[in-house]
Amino acid sequence: MTGSDPQKMKTPKLVLFDIDGTLISARHPILSEAFFVTVENTFGVKDDRIYDYSKFEGATSRYICKAILEKHKVPVTEENIQKYFRAMYKYVVENMDESYGKGLFPEVIPFLTKLKENGIYRGVITGNGEDVGWHKLKVVGIDKYFDFGVFGDIPEKQDELAAQVGPKALNVLGFTFKPENIFVIGDTEKDVERAKAIGAKSIGVLTGRNDYLSAMQKAGADLIVSDLSDLEVINFIHNS
Repeated sequence: MTGSDPQKMKTPKLVLFDIDGTLISARHPILSEAFFVTVENTFGVKDDRIYDYSKFEGATSRYICKAILEKHKVPVTEENIQKYFRAMYKYVVENMDESYGKGLFPEVIPFLTKLKENGIYRGVITGNGEDVGWHKLKVVGIDKYFDFGVFGDIPEKQDELAAQVGPKALNVLGFTFKPENIFVIGDTEKDVERAKAIGAKSIGVLTGRNDYLSAMQKAGADLIVSDLSDLEVINFIHNS
């Protein structure tokens, strides 16, 4: 995690990124298996993998954890939730092989570098738990590009996740950002919802699945592009 020089910009701007499907391919099997293997290994149940997955897409880890525990009638206590998160992190660390590192989208590092060179702050806003989220970024070699992150192991809802941005920025950087100077980049309508919850602007990328396009349009994304190599993204951030 690295900071930028606040003197570079008269009006500081912040770009927040989703992780899975936005920075890194969401197609690696460990991403879905981790949730189910964890409940099986930790609580001795057998999971049939039958869920309404549309509710899990872009959801916070706490939301997904509670849904899985409830399905198996495991008491949804804070102790069990934390036990689940610890076990999931252990599973991810032990099973995330080098193939995951190949999932970093090629346009990501040039884009992050450009933001850094222009004094624009970078953060992550993701449903991942904090330990798992930072580990994913570290594995693909981009954790050093981010000033801070807000993660989904504490909040259950999207607006609760987004509400962490201000306090976290203040704690890490010593100041906050005006809502109109915050940009949320993601590949699903959940990312648009997060932006709207704090009055930020939203940028949708079609690096996750193309069928998310209509959902992001309906959610009111301010800009939608194929990927972060589109110059319209950086122009939108600079001119807003």
